[in-house]
Amino acid sequence: MTNNWKSVLCFAVIAGFAVVLLAIIPQIYFQYHRSENYNGSTFLYNGDEVYYASYLQFIIDGRPRKGNLVVGEEVPQGYETYFSIQFIPAYLVALFSKLFGVSADGSFIFLSVIFGFLSGLSVFFFFLKLTENPYYSLFGTLFLIVFGSAAAGISLLKEAFGLGPSPFYLTFLRRYVPLISFPFVFLLIYSVWAAMTAIVIRSIRINSVIASLSFCVIVYSYFYYWTGMLAWLLCVLCLLPICRGRDARKRIKLFVIPFLAITAVFCIPYCLMLLNRNALSDNSMLLEHTRTIVLLRPTVLVGIGIILSTLFFVWVKRLRLNQPTTLFVLSFGFLPLVVFNQQVLTGVAIQPYHYERYLVNYTNLAAVVIIIFELYRGRIHNMKSYIWVLFSLILFAWGVAEMHSSAKKFYWYGVERDNGSIVSKRLRQIANRGAHSKQAARTLNFDSIQGANQTTFASTDVLWAEHLPYLLGMSEVEKRQRYFINLYLQDKSEDWIEQRLENCPNEPCRVLIGQQVNRTLMINPPTTSHKTVNGLVAEYREFLKNINQRLIEQNKVSFVVVRERSKNSFEKLDMWYERYKEEKLGNYSIYFVRLRNHY
Repeated sequence: MTNNWKSVLCFAVIAGFAVVLLAIIPQIYFQYHRSENYNGSTFLYNGDEVYYASYLQFIIDGRPRKGNLVVGEEVPQGYETYFSIQFIPAYLVALFSKLFGVSADGSFIFLSVIFGFLSGLSVFFFFLKLTENPYYSLFGTLFLIVFGSAAAGISLLKEAFGLGPSPFYLTFLRRYVPLISFPFVFLLIYSVWAAMTAIVIRSIRINSVIASLSFCVIVYSYFYYWTGMLAWLLCVLCLLPICRGRDARKRIKLFVIPFLAITAVFCIPYCLMLLNRNALSDNSMLLEHTRTIVLLRPTVLVGIGIILSTLFFVWVKRLRLNQPTTLFVLSFGFLPLVVFNQQVLTGVAIQPYHYERYLVNYTNLAAVVIIIFELYRGRIHNMKSYIWVLFSLILFAWGVAEMHSSAKKFYWYGVERDNGSIVSKRLRQIANRGAHSKQAARTLNFDSIQGANQTTFASTDVLWAEHLPYLLGMSEVEKRQRYFINLYLQDKSEDWIEQRLENCPNEPCRVLIGQQVNRTLMINPPTTSHKTVNGLVAEYREFLKNINQRLIEQNKVSFVVVRERSKNSFEKLDMWYERYKEEKLGNYSIYFVRLRNHY
């Protein structure tokens, strides 16, 4: 045990700054390679970050929490969305953004720094509480952070062994969730550990309060974290009587009563909000009714391995079942089994792969770090400090390699997004002048990347972007109407639709067939038949036959954004609109348009 708190704080700061450096490597890489062409945008390496940035910009602009995100209605809607329910991260970052006058896009860099640092601290102090060894805690922190994506089955290691591409690395860094929630997860775990090992009753109650407050923050931050942590707490409470014997009942009572009291007060509004959600959101979230047992997932198999190896070491008396560390290792091992198989009881699953990428991969690694320490406690304490420093440097170097690879992989997207940012900022200026505010400022975006990212710089309306149905809870009819008009005005034929629907996954597939074309999202993803494709092509063909003035007016646009290097056809657009003014910005043109009179 170390009593030198200055030394401990030094290691904690090193752990925090190590995570910060890993988090900002993509941004540094991007700005360095963009050089004088850099337009000030933040590098995004996860496609979902566009969704969160759009809602965040909406809040920064002072719009109501339940307002119509894209149209910009000032009066709140009557229902909740998953974004309006999970509002704590958005309002927290919006407060910072308003204080420093930055957009949602710019605030993402702040998130990487501040919450990357807090993530490193939270994991470090959890391991320090268990091991009382700052060197091993630093090593454990970097091990968990760096190999979290590998534990989820997506990493540079996967690609190195020729097992296919990975979407991104260091998954917890996705902004603004789960990054903001991640430190609270380990604060919750830390508090539960402190309560389960405390001798003084007062300490149990204090840590119960801290755990419950952490849980409540998570509840209003990220669905997959609060449901995952609830499952983990249930695992701990079920295992506690086995591991702690007669002491368990008293300890559970002292912990659970304050926890439930505080949680109930804060979570009743959450339940009411959830009941008032837009029912259409369930479709966009791929709510799945199934009772399928899931075992062949990487994290589930690792969890089973953790359980079996722990029980083996208990059998050979290398570990004791009544040790608190054994309790935690077993609870972490059972967690993947629970979250991936809760549907056996509930009959409902919602994209459970999120647990694998953002939660149980990290708790599995925490279990590995703990069990290694318990098995080799004496050797670890006696190892020279420079050995742990060397191990930590190796882990950090691997983390640098993974983040550098992420930066290279998504550099092209960053370039397209950065180029389009000047258009988005200009449209914000036009909308703020008043003449083209709110609905009147709707744009038709020929370039999908620029269109999708426009709302991350300004709460201006776009006719279509792929994330709109998630943010607005659109009906299937409204979604298809918007999408079809978007395609029609860009002069996309039925042959264009058919060709893309036969080569999924791509945007037309995700929009018209559904997100289930990404087969990792569901436990039992449906297959797409030729009949389905033919039906969608026929639907678009029928739409083209029945296009009329009323439909065009209902989806009126005031601006058209095109990328000059692309092959743009204005035949259909010019049938209905007059392009009366043009502004050139970099590789883009903004056309000011007005409807022609067809009456």
